[in-house]
Amino acid sequence: MNKTVINKKLLMTLASLSILSACGGGGGSSEKEVKVAPTPELATVSISTLVSIAVEKNNQIAKFKIERDSGNEELTINYQLSGNSDVTKGSASNNDYQLFYADGTAVADNFIIPANESSRIVELVPNKDESFEVPEQLNINIAEHDSYQLGENASVSLTIIDAENTRENAKVFYGVFAPQGDAITSGTGVLSFILQGDNEQGELNYSFTNLGSEQTDQHIHLAPSGTMIKDLEEFGNIEGMVWDLAPGGIFKTEQEMLDTLFNGEFFVNIHSADYPQGEISATLLYDANITPPAPVDLTAADVDRDIIRFLNQTTFGATPEDYEPLRAQINADGSNRMQVYNQWIDQQIAMPTSSLYDFTDAITDYFPEEPGVYVRRDAFYNLALHGKDQLRQRMAFALSQILVVSDEAAAIRNAYKGASLYWDNLASHAFGYYNDALYDATLSPIMGTWLSHLYNQKQDVGAGYYPDENYAREVMQLFSFGLVHLNKDGTIALGEDNLPIPTYNNETIKEMARVFTGLSFRYKNDGAKKVANNNFFLGDWANEYQYRWLEPMKFFTSEHDYGSKTLFTDVNGTVTVAASTNKTEAAAMAEVAHVVDSLVAHSSTAPFISKQLIQRFVTSNPSTGYVERVANKFAEKGDLTATIKAILLDEEARNPKVQNSISFGKVKEPVIQLTAALRLFKAKSRIALDDTADTTFEKPIPGLDLELASQYQPGASLIRMGDIEIGQRALGANSVFNFYLPSYTPSGALASNSLMSPELQLLTEAQMFATMNIYNTLMTDSLYRNGPGKYSEVYDNWHLKVWLQQDDYWDIWEKTSGTDTDKATAVVDHLDFYLNAGQMKANNNQGTRKIFIENLANSASSNRFKLAFYGSNTSPEFMIQK
Repeated sequence: MNKTVINKKLLMTLASLSILSACGGGGGSSEKEVKVAPTPELATVSISTLVSIAVEKNNQIAKFKIERDSGNEELTINYQLSGNSDVTKGSASNNDYQLFYADGTAVADNFIIPANESSRIVELVPNKDESFEVPEQLNINIAEHDSYQLGENASVSLTIIDAENTRENAKVFYGVFAPQGDAITSGTGVLSFILQGDNEQGELNYSFTNLGSEQTDQHIHLAPSGTMIKDLEEFGNIEGMVWDLAPGGIFKTEQEMLDTLFNGEFFVNIHSADYPQGEISATLLYDANITPPAPVDLTAADVDRDIIRFLNQTTFGATPEDYEPLRAQINADGSNRMQVYNQWIDQQIAMPTSSLYDFTDAITDYFPEEPGVYVRRDAFYNLALHGKDQLRQRMAFALSQILVVSDEAAAIRNAYKGASLYWDNLASHAFGYYNDALYDATLSPIMGTWLSHLYNQKQDVGAGYYPDENYAREVMQLFSFGLVHLNKDGTIALGEDNLPIPTYNNETIKEMARVFTGLSFRYKNDGAKKVANNNFFLGDWANEYQYRWLEPMKFFTSEHDYGSKTLFTDVNGTVTVAASTNKTEAAAMAEVAHVVDSLVAHSSTAPFISKQLIQRFVTSNPSTGYVERVANKFAEKGDLTATIKAILLDEEARNPKVQNSISFGKVKEPVIQLTAALRLFKAKSRIALDDTADTTFEKPIPGLDLELASQYQPGASLIRMGDIEIGQRALGANSVFNFYLPSYTPSGALASNSLMSPELQLLTEAQMFATMNIYNTLMTDSLYRNGPGKYSEVYDNWHLKVWLQQDDYWDIWEKTSGTDTDKATAVVDHLDFYLNAGQMKANNNQGTRKIFIENLANSASSNRFKLAFYGSNTSPEFMIQK
């Protein structure tokens, strides 16, 4: 019970006893009525932050306000102080600050709000010292007391830092590579580490040459013991790598790491085949006299490439129509590009959603003899190629590879409208919260049949029935926190036995399975009508109207387990579900919502999901700092707007110099490769989505005149290419583990360098040649879905053929002056720019680019366009996104 309420009742009881005493005890009467003054309401006290950061160097103070909502008497308020709950990070002590009221009076053991005042401002003044300290957190919590009650905001968190993160406040550490120990080598190099003003993280750069044998590894070590502190996953020279001073080796806190850094005890060493313990090394030494360099200016070419990189990360393929508006807004030196990118993201978020369900439904009527699943599969490419909400659809595609369902299952193939709606639900949550996306996925009948918690009954020992555990397992293993506990930066957390800590066990799965009992279809068909379903075992077959697949599942209370449940354990304790005597559907829904929220709030979910989203959009091997920065934005509910902005605007994602890195980037998955080519070459059929008729031929081909045509880009036409064999299709994974595992590493150089490349799990010889054959068909003929017979009195297969447009490329050829080599160079550079962000040209590729240009220049006129398309889409650079 609330302490304030107890005190109120106690006062009233005492007052009553006083009345009885004055009246002579029970049963007596009094000649005079005794009046008791009403107990005054207690003031509600709250605290709020005004300035959250205090800075030692420039004496910036932090501020907060304490206030009450009633009362005029002087009020004493108890408070408690605490540090960072993360013991690895910094906490402020009494020696780091002083507390004063705004009038200069020192704060004592309690806060005082004077008589006739409703609030008071408190200032935290940092104590300036000569120490180098990590950011130190101070939490001020209003403590409970009988004289007031706590408001909703009863605590504030302030941070004390040494200096702001400006160039002037950065500290420079330098090093020179020299032979390590007794190594005999000509290897040499230089190193710098630029630590930002608040000492939280810095940028590591180094280069070296002339190793005596092949490099095998590189690390940061502690001298003189040689204990490894950090494994530098990249090979070769490093430029702009963020090192966040997260504890490693023997160190338990960031402050210990910082102290050791300034003591000059860290060194970087380069391992080689001849010297596996280290051939050369460089110690990081602080020099206060070195001024950090000014930020590297980007050239116009750097900025151009980054715009294309951004578009290839955020759309289904960069086009001139997308590039030119961005280029017009961004300064030549790129100084405002982050603001422009952020604005572009906001515009995409605000854009109306292209609906896979609506498109499928609209097109089905035109092709009544076509199985609905084929219409749904083809509808995806219309969204990907022509949808205006490109980022939302890319996010839906990424989420569909985490919250996996697949039409490999016959029931989902048949329930094509339900599968379309499942996609739309992912798209609707693309910029919302992950816990809402997971909640809707959990209750989707498509997911219910895919992972078999549809018809899941509570335990009946007598009948030998136990709840199905399939969804219970995967919602933890794949959809939230994974198999083992993770640190915020995505690294595996180890227990006292130095082994990974499992997030759940078999007992957890059994308990979790009980949460998802009692679910079945909400609606069914009664002829052409949608009616409520009262049959728990209603069949999962599809039919013309498919109503059973278009609404969330509902709970049949007789089949749901309302007992108490003990689930998984995290840093804040064990998640439990209390037994419910209120055996209603609302109670069961509330139970699922609580469990889903707890799954997403688990400390491992943010890094687990954040890393996979980084892999889908930017790079297969993000640094631990990158993962942590994104995970912090994901937070406890999975804020997907903050998450996607953190992914796309992070310094690692936006550095154009990463084209020189051998470990940054990702293999483009087959769908993204194909859509990029189709968008750039303006693939289209003869059938417009709007009412525009194709009058190229004697008999005009009318447009579809769809109401939803305005949601798509101008000139959009119907794309129906059929089930093309490229190894991947939307909502078509072979299993719940997606097309590839996020941690997949092919054997060979990638595995030996501890690098992951999920998409390469798809790359087989058969898949590679099948994909090339698809591109060849597009180039020499066209692609279309060869349906069962005549589609209508108006359209046939020929009208549906998807063609590549050649005009832009002939235009480049004709307008470029000079020799055929000059013309070929212009065409190749155009294709390289949009498809590869100019990788071939920027890296001065003397292999692929040179041969490509030579062959294009020397080919017959009739073959030039085909060679341009085929050559650009089978080049190594096209397959890699940097």
